[in-house]
Amino acid sequence: MSFHGKADKCSTVSYVAPQLASILRERVIGDLSLDFLMDVASVGIADLDSSDALLVMAINQANILPLTRDPAARRRYGDLASPAPDAERTPISISAIAESLGLPFETARRHIHGLIARGACAIENSGVIVPSSFLGSPAYLASVMQVYARMRTFYEDLTAYDLLAPLPDPVFAPQEDLMRGAARLVSDYLLRMAAGVVRVSGDRLSALALLGAVAEGVEPPTLTGTGQVKPGPPAGPAG
Repeated sequence: MSFHGKADKCSTVSYVAPQLASILRERVIGDLSLDFLMDVASVGIADLDSSDALLVMAINQANILPLTRDPAARRRYGDLASPAPDAERTPISISAIAESLGLPFETARRHIHGLIARGACAIENSGVIVPSSFLGSPAYLASVMQVYARMRTFYEDLTAYDLLAPLPDPVFAPQEDLMRGAARLVSDYLLRMAAGVVRVSGDRLSALALLGAVAEGVEPPTLTGTGQVKPGPPAGPAG
């Protein structure tokens, strides 16, 4: 369903009826965003399956929430070599994580204890953290680099379609290696986007599955020679 990689094709259209321009713009943004969301979800975290990866992502974001509000901490723990140490992480309870993801407590507890056995989570002060040992592992760092590369492509796609307003001046120097910090922003984005369809699917894990079905089953609109928007063909049955 993607417009991804088709900027040249779209740029050959010389006219779009003004009343349809905003519709097409929204569809292109939505399509690029969905592509980005699904690609990032498919990268996952290390070798974890999608359910465990989402749990790790949510736990880690909760652990570092106070740090993300501090620009100095974002810089200090923004590069690949500098995960926030365990002592500076805020543990979160299993019940709080279950509630945030719309999961039954027992489901969350079972998955988290499996993650603890694999070293992806640890119990600290009656709560759960994602330890720095996991966040510094080669498998995790490879995931961060893949996500960062895909984020850059997303930005370049939006820029190619002139869909971004001018960005504010950067807070950090361009040469700074802040891949880890960028990955945190992507995690926030993924969790927020998944939350947007929870009311339809029931929980965030099912939400990602629903988004995947949408991504595979819907074709984007196209422009006719008269500047009209032609809907994509209806989705067929899954193969």
